[in-house]
Amino acid sequence: MVFEIDDVIPFSRRHPNESIRLITRYDSGYLKDLFKKDDRVCFSEECMKELCRLTKDHKDNWEPPTAKNLGIFASLKPYGTPYLYNLNDITIIEENAKRLEKSI
Repeated sequence: MVFEIDDVIPFSRRHPNESIRLITRYDSGYLKDLFKKDDRVCFSEECMKELCRLTKDHKDNWEPPTAKNLGIFASLKPYGTPYLYNLNDITIIEENAKRLEKSI
């Protein structure tokens, strides 16, 4: 499926009924993960440009706890935690272009 920036991803479990633009603001890492795991996800050329613009300079700002006596799992980032990701990643852009060619 080719998505535009204001489309809702119908099979999104973590962000149901939220547009791609809204998800990008606080959980762009989810879009990256969904894109890599699900071949149905494909962004239009305009959408990909907008995603790159919106996520420029995004970075994951999670820091592990500083306490020394924590268990092994306490120092890991919890699954499902929203995180920012810069979608100006050449591998994602190239894969999206390949998916766009297949869908046309």
